[in-house]
Amino acid sequence: MILKKIILWILTSISILFSCLHAQELDLKTDLMNYILGKDSLIDAVLSQPERYHFQFIYTQVHGNEEHPQLLTADFSTNSYFYPASIVKLPVALVVLEKLAADSIPTNAFLSVRNDQNCGHTKYSKITQSQNISFQEMINHLMIVSNNDYYNAFYHYITPKVLNDTLINRGIYSTKIYKSFTGCEFPENLYCNPTQVRFPNNKKVINQSSSRLEEAEMMSRYYYDSTKLFGLKHEWEQKIIEGPYDFNYNIEYPLKDIHSTLTRLIFPTSYLSNERWKIRGQDRLNLIKAMSSCPSFLKGKFSKDKKHYPDNLYKYIVLGDNNPNYNNILTYSKIGISHGFVTETAYVHDISHNIRYLLSANIYVNNNKIVNDGIYEYEETARPFLAKFGQLLIEYEKSKKR
Repeated sequence: MILKKIILWILTSISILFSCLHAQELDLKTDLMNYILGKDSLIDAVLSQPERYHFQFIYTQVHGNEEHPQLLTADFSTNSYFYPASIVKLPVALVVLEKLAADSIPTNAFLSVRNDQNCGHTKYSKITQSQNISFQEMINHLMIVSNNDYYNAFYHYITPKVLNDTLINRGIYSTKIYKSFTGCEFPENLYCNPTQVRFPNNKKVINQSSSRLEEAEMMSRYYYDSTKLFGLKHEWEQKIIEGPYDFNYNIEYPLKDIHSTLTRLIFPTSYLSNERWKIRGQDRLNLIKAMSSCPSFLKGKFSKDKKHYPDNLYKYIVLGDNNPNYNNILTYSKIGISHGFVTETAYVHDISHNIRYLLSANIYVNNNKIVNDGIYEYEETARPFLAKFGQLLIEYEKSKKR
């Protein structure tokens, strides 16, 4: 009898807790939209045309400290597909760091990838074989200037099987990354070249054989969906073809998974131990630092060529429009831009006003409805929109403090 009462009390407490959290989220969603609407013409235009811009976002208020964070989330995401592009480099970097930690490999070790496969471009192999490039340097370039060659090298190093299995083990169930950015098509993307890891001063060498994922294992996770057809026309081999572009059986990284990827990194204690990234403490801090850094943090042309590599090159949220009123804002972010889709996840910190929040957002900008023609409104619409939207969230938090 006593045991039954205890169980009933626990179940009742959990039910009340979830009811309270649900009510708080509803209140936050309503209050937030009431504040945002009517503040900016571009914001209103995008929000009023969901069929055109497909805008969706997830916003998390942050209170408390890193060890004991208090997170309240307003989820405005949908189930509609978007091509995530380079934002998948964040989970790839995390899985690389997991593998390095598991194998006791330092991030100043060097990676090289052989070129046994004849498809797509092989620049990633030539670079890693001819230069001593450490894992940390590759991760820095991956986060700051979204280097595709280093992504391709990492893809071969961790393999799509380990990558996707690791994400599932961490509770990120809906993400599917079975593609490099070399231009290889299915099923060539399932083959991974041999790799070699060399410790500093050549103290140790680890060779990894080539591998191939079975096609059936990948295909078992997919199903055809007509909502993944975009545009009225599309370009293929320099010709405009009638009909939509088909994103079926491509990379999938839903906004909920994107948001939880970043949240697990910034606030690991908000997740169960088995759901946290299994990376070393210093590696975590180095990755977070890279996500806050700008191109001038890197050497060579990135630090000298401000015209082509401005500080906010791949930082749209809050910082995208160079508004001087927000110069004191730090964003720890990763963005993906391709085929008219812009997706960014960011941890935003207004140091002066002690305001922090997490924002993951996606917008589609393709006025001519031709996919793959390279004509999109990234600078005209996506950048100023995400900048202003992030700024409005800061002003919203200021209004609550007042």
